Formats: sequence, C-alpha cells, structure tokens
Amino acid sequence: MMRRARTARAVVGLVGALAAAIGCGTAGSSADASGGAGGGGSGGGGGGGGSVAASCPGAAPAGGQSCSAAATCFYEDCAASGRTVARCENGAWAVETGPCTGVFCQSQTCPAGQVCMMLGGGALLIECVPNSCGAAAISCGCLQSCAGSCAVSGSLESGVTIHCNTCTSNQCA
Repeated sequence: MMRRARTARAVVGLVGALAAAIGCGTAGSSADASGGAGGGGSGGGGGGGGSVAASCPGAAPAGGQSCSAAATCFYEDCAASGRTVARCENGAWAVETGPCTGVFCQSQTCPAGQVCMMLGGGALLIECVPNSCGAAAISCGCLQSCAGSCAVSGSLESGVTIHCNTCTSNQCA
C-alpha cells in the first residue's frame, strides 16, 4: 500500500509540474503557449518554448527575415528541407535546419515525421502521433485529440512535443 501511495504522489507531482509548465488554467492559456526560449524542452540539448500560432508564418521563414513578436516555431518537411526551428529574436528570424530524425518522447523514440504528445489530466499519457500539419508550422491545432491548454516545445535535435493539459481546474489527482 505504501508503494502505491508513493507512486500515486509521484504521478500527481509529475502531472502538476506539467500543468505548471504549460500554464494550466491561467488567463494566458491558449491553443498554444506563448513565450520565447524555454528551458529543457522535450529532451536533447534543451529546447524552445512554444509560440502563439498567429505569430508563426505558415511556411518556415528565411533567416534574417523580419518578425515582430517573440516566438519559436517548429516545421517539418522530411521529404524536402527537413526539420526547422525558427526563433524571432531582436526583430529577425534566426533559423536552424537539420535532418528529420527520431523524436525524443520520454522513454521512447518516435519515428521521423511524428510528434510526441504528452496528455496530462489525472494521468500522464505519452504517445507518438503523426504530424498532421504537414510542412506548415506545428501547432496544437495539428492534434484533434488535444483539448484544454496546450503548448508546443522542442529542439532541432530532439524533435517536437505537444503538451496537452486536460485538467484546466488544477484539481485532477
């Protein structure tokens, strides 16, 4: 019984940390989380926070092209340009591009062309899902199964993770 209680507390703590990281229940919650550089990301060598979908161009911007809002945008076009991370810094897009590789997803690796979905709302469910955004900016709208507050994070090396928090009341256990 003691072991089960400790495991339950650990899961609740992890879900709480996920909820806090993605802005569960805050006035700033939206279809995507806003905020420029984030810490940690979904693994690999750190990552960037998500961005409000309206500030991400439909297609990956060119490096140096002007931008107006702090944003980090993720794109994947594995058949052509590969994986792209674009960050709006000091009024211009800083763009990194690399090959589509496996996506770090907690204790598993998703195939290239998929995203890691972390669904938290009483339990933390993690799965690899197809990137239904195609070559457009990866956003929470790419997943029909993501309800509640949502954030997109990742890096060039580790791929993209979409965090969905279905417990917007912060009362889930």
